[in-house]
Amino acid sequence: MKNLFFYTPSLLIISLIILFSSCSKTEKQEKNDENLNGNSTNSETVDKPSSNTQPANNQVADKTIIITNNGKTWATLQINGEKAVIMYDNKSILVHKRKEDKRKYEIDGIIVSEVKYKDEGFKVRTADGQLKWKVKLGDDKVKISNNEENNNAFELKLNENNKSKIKRNENGNDREIATAKEQDNKIIVKSGANTYEIANQTFHKAYAVLGIDEISEKDCLIILFELLEK
Repeated sequence: MKNLFFYTPSLLIISLIILFSSCSKTEKQEKNDENLNGNSTNSETVDKPSSNTQPANNQVADKTIIITNNGKTWATLQINGEKAVIMYDNKSILVHKRKEDKRKYEIDGIIVSEVKYKDEGFKVRTADGQLKWKVKLGDDKVKISNNEENNNAFELKLNENNKSKIKRNENGNDREIATAKEQDNKIIVKSGANTYEIANQTFHKAYAVLGIDEISEKDCLIILFELLEK
């Protein structure tokens, strides 16, 4: 009886030691598992691309249109969202945002031209409102004239071969002034001795206006920009 009493506490102590040791190992293992899981989560977070790097759905891509004439850079249209700059002959025309029925064009802080919009087209005017060019948009052609009545107008038309032409009626006969077509991944505009080329752009019949020599470079580029915006 004495021996049983002696050994019972000893067995109890040993059992407690084994139990404590087992619990400690379990707690350590759980901590290790948590650390492993935590590291795995952090790794996934780092590898996942941030949503901030994705462009917004309504973001407007920048666009640069470079126009060469006989192999040399003649003009550049730099479009950035709602803003644009037209560069030619060492000049930069700042294109203002359209406000209601008007848009202004500025050089060196001075308004040099104004576009007035109408239901049937638009007018290019001087800063004080004098008419320079009236552009009338039709279903199958565009008329460009220097008078309100559209008399003696240049006519821009796209034919069946996806080739646009500028014609003008003179003494009852249509005279071809310029042509524009897509060739070898370029838009080529020919008018007399001039050959304009625009690379890496979608064909638009409006490029043919580059061949109208009677229109100044500034007004021609304004008309081109407005037609491309339509």
